[in-house]
Amino acid sequence: RCQSISSLDIRPSNMSIEGDSIRFVHNTLQKGSRKANMKQKSCIYAFEEAAVDPVFHCKSYIDRTKNLRGSVSQLIVTTRKPHNGASSATIGRWISEFIREATGAEVHNAHSARAVASSKAAAKNVPISAIMEAVKWSSAEVFRKHYQIPENADKVFQQAVFLNASPEH
Repeated sequence: RCQSISSLDIRPSNMSIEGDSIRFVHNTLQKGSRKANMKQKSCIYAFEEAAVDPVFHCKSYIDRTKNLRGSVSQLIVTTRKPHNGASSATIGRWISEFIREATGAEVHNAHSARAVASSKAAAKNVPISAIMEAVKWSSAEVFRKHYQIPENADKVFQQAVFLNASPEH
């Protein structure tokens, strides 16, 4: 969730770098969570290939933005002065723009990316339990009912709408 990304905090009490991972503790109530679960944790794991390694790039980002951020402790800061912590809406817009530029896919909001990513993982035979844990869902039914997109859903939809359509006069 964009809210979860926006709330990532780099203060030592909220972020720790542990070998090949970075762990964050969320100190704000996240959407869909209860006060009892307020201190939810997120972990970013390293990849072998440096070009796509999120741990390497996160450390690099923190180092490169050190002079911009001043006293801002949020991980993600805005690109324009005064370089405040990025809001969940800004992060959502950035995610949508990135997906559009990287894939050409029209993503209307960052929430769509969640469905695409979890559906891709399921298509690659990632266990539903692992997907549920990664995206913090409590029910596999939520995924099956609302998020699981068949691998070729766009193609099937386009073919159904356009291939057999006759021009209307």
